Amino acid sequence: MSCGGSANQQVAATPQAIPLRILTTQAADGIVGQKYSFQVLTSGGGAPFNWSLALGNLPPGVALDANSGLMSGSPTQAGNYSFTVEVTDSTFAGSQAAMQSLSIAVSPPTLAIPTPSLPGGAASVPTLTLATPILPGGVVGQAYDVHLQASGGTLPYTWSILSGSLASGVQLNPLTGEIAGTPTQVGEYSFTVEVTDSASGEQQTSTQSLGIAVSAPTLAVAAPVLAIATPSLPGGVVGEYYSVHLQVTGGVSPYTWSILSGSLATGLELNPLTGEITGTPTLEGNYLFTVEVADSTNSGPQAPMQSLSITISLPTLTIATPSLPDGVVGQPYYVHLQASGGTLPYTWSILSGSLASGVQLNPLTGEITGTPTQAGTSFVTILVTDSSSPQNIARLILGGPMPIPPESSSN
Repeated sequence: MSCGGSANQQVAATPQAIPLRILTTQAADGIVGQKYSFQVLTSGGGAPFNWSLALGNLPPGVALDANSGLMSGSPTQAGNYSFTVEVTDSTFAGSQAAMQSLSIAVSPPTLAIPTPSLPGGAASVPTLTLATPILPGGVVGQAYDVHLQASGGTLPYTWSILSGSLASGVQLNPLTGEIAGTPTQVGEYSFTVEVTDSASGEQQTSTQSLGIAVSAPTLAVAAPVLAIATPSLPGGVVGEYYSVHLQVTGGVSPYTWSILSGSLATGLELNPLTGEITGTPTLEGNYLFTVEVADSTNSGPQAPMQSLSITISLPTLTIATPSLPDGVVGQPYYVHLQASGGTLPYTWSILSGSLASGVQLNPLTGEITGTPTQAGTSFVTILVTDSSSPQNIARLILGGPMPIPPESSSN
């Protein structure tokens, strides 16, 4: 018999997500009581992002913005603070996550000693220092955002490019020190940035040579969509060897097969490495199950499912006695009719014709017994019925028994 299966065989094609990475490997240090602002940078993934602390603690007074990855505030306590930031994205295939260990060294504020000889009793101001030693690289076509850091001097600061140039498509905000934009061209961009404070007297400045390496975007090639290509399975027969190889298309081999729900017919098993269903069924019935296959893609396996069924039937009921032997008038006659397949017990009957006079068919055992009383040839159609529901029937036309006269003795 045939068996059917219907299921979720087709899987929608989706583009491959660019791996999510945290580019920042070093955070800027801070000073107790001074404004702190540092942007943790990422590449890849899909917005919106969600930021959190996986381990450790930020300096007291500094907080991590869950939406932007900006660490900001005013440190209140000196010390070295180690922590791990984690970011998750919102890609179509399930969120990606990336983590990075960072640290912030918070130092006490520079001691300002009043100088009475200065007009107005002015106090010394901490030296203005540009605190961003390196910049992360960028990718053409992907948003770039870095906050330059400075300490000391008098807020607010003014930022400018003293020499060189930023990457094409990226600009420096003179009020915030933010370098942001979308790079449009691959290249190595070197420049010198200058920060100036707002002292009412002699202003302080600090410069730093920096560079941004802009690379081409990584080409993400999606694996062919994985799909189970076996829509249905053939039926099997109790006691007969069964073998079917489940088929798959797309994805990346090797594949791994499993039964997600339901069960195979008793006596059958699924090979998880080859997708072969093999064995010898031992019980009839209709067996429903859901099979799953997973491939070996690096970005997370594809795993389509397929509902299938196998109908296991009993062997066909057949009369296995091809003919009947002849008999002799006056001599006992015995034949045991044989059948195979179907469901025991059997019931035997004569559908048409008749046996020889003196001979009878036992309907429960299939035995033909008796003592023929008359010579001649007879033809009979034997019918056997099993005990299944619905019943199976087999019939066979047999000749005989053909009783012949006993041999006469000569004087």
